[in-house]
Formats: sequence, structure tokens, C-alpha cells
Amino acid sequence: MTSLYLKLGAGLLLVLAIFGGGWKVGSGHWQSKYDSLVAEDWKAKAVGEAVARKAVEQRYKQLRDISESNAQVLRDLQDQTASVVADRDRVRKLADRLLHRPQACPDSAGVPEASRESRTPETSQAGSDAEVRELLVAAHDECIGNANSLDALISQLQPQL
Repeated sequence: MTSLYLKLGAGLLLVLAIFGGGWKVGSGHWQSKYDSLVAEDWKAKAVGEAVARKAVEQRYKQLRDISESNAQVLRDLQDQTASVVADRDRVRKLADRLLHRPQACPDSAGVPEASRESRTPETSQAGSDAEVRELLVAAHDECIGNANSLDALISQLQPQL
């Protein structure tokens, strides 16, 4: 009986050795396939990250360019606003001088009064007090309207920076 057990034990060891050797050879093949799949996966992730990084950098560059453009537009609008304000102040001073000139000049008695009758443009005097006053008021109102429009435009562009 012991020889039977020895034969069975030796057979079992032989079967285990054959199965273990086959497992080792087979698992080596599958392990190499698994390692190659993991490497390909990491490679694909790296490519995806590079593409995403490039897209983010490109979008950041676009946003930076837009921001710089908006800043330049704001600087231009501020320069234009300053110019309009300077022109408005200059026109206001000129209007004040012109409106107060007849009282300030002693020889203003020679300025004829505006007549109430309607005249044709060919015969009317250019620059009567009423016309000058109306034109100056209109210019002043237009300057204020332009300044308000520029302020509104600046307030719309300011949040974009």
C-alpha cells in the first residue's frame, strides 16, 4: 500500500509540476499582454492630457488677447472722453464769453436787435444773438449727450476686463 501511495504521490507531483510549469509559461504570456495594455493606456492618457493642455493654453491665449483688446478699447475711449470733455469745456467757456460779451463790451450798442419778422436765409444776418445762443445751447447739449454715451459705453466694456 505504501508503494501505491508513493506512486500516487509521485503522479500527483508530476501532474502538479506539469500544471505549474504550464501555468508559469501561460501566465508569463498574459502578464506581458497586460503590461503592454497598461503601457498603451498610459500612452493614450498622456496624449489626451497633451491635447487638453494645448486646448487650454490656446483658449487662455484667446482670452488674454480679448482682454488686451478690451483694455486698449477702454484706453481709447478714455482718451476720447477726455478729448470730448476738453472740447466741451472749451466750447462752454467760449459760449459763456459770447453770451456775456454784449454786456461786458461798452461798444456793444452797435449790435442790431434781432427783428421779429422772418427773413430768408440770404438776407438774414448770420450770428444774431438768438441764433448764436440756440446754436451754443444745441452744441452744449450734444457735447453732454456724447459724454453720456461714452460713459455708458465704458460702463458696458468695464466688466469685460
